[in-house]
Amino acid sequence: MAKKVVHGARVLVFFSGTKVGVMSTITENEDYGLQGAYAIGQLEPFEIIALRFSGNFNFTSLVLTEDNLNKLKFGERAGKTVPNIVKAILTQEGFTIVLQDKYTDENIATISGCKIGNLSLTVGENAITQRSGSGMYGEPVNSP
Repeated sequence: MAKKVVHGARVLVFFSGTKVGVMSTITENEDYGLQGAYAIGQLEPFEIIALRFSGNFNFTSLVLTEDNLNKLKFGERAGKTVPNIVKAILTQEGFTIVLQDKYTDENIATISGCKIGNLSLTVGENAITQRSGSGMYGEPVNSP
């Protein structure tokens, strides 16, 4: 008899150490910019080296709540509205994405220095704003 396998993970969004939301899905991609190193007159590279790092991700159903944003008192700094606060956090200030096991609350992976480059917006009742889009990050994913 086959065993049933259940994967239990949460994708959490943190800003300044405070959880401000969740994502339903995330796909991340790391590019190390591999290039061949060639000697003069040689057709084949004698070594493959990493020249630069670039990380990007796509996400769906990013949900942020006004209560969590208000805990940060981010809006008081500039008297901004919630949509402008969200935009500033996601595109200018940067945030951290944490993949967490929902059964043990153990962190599986952390993606730091995230910024969003492409957003779509859905606004619903009860002060919930949902966004989907893509972005970039500047450090390799930290996995324990």
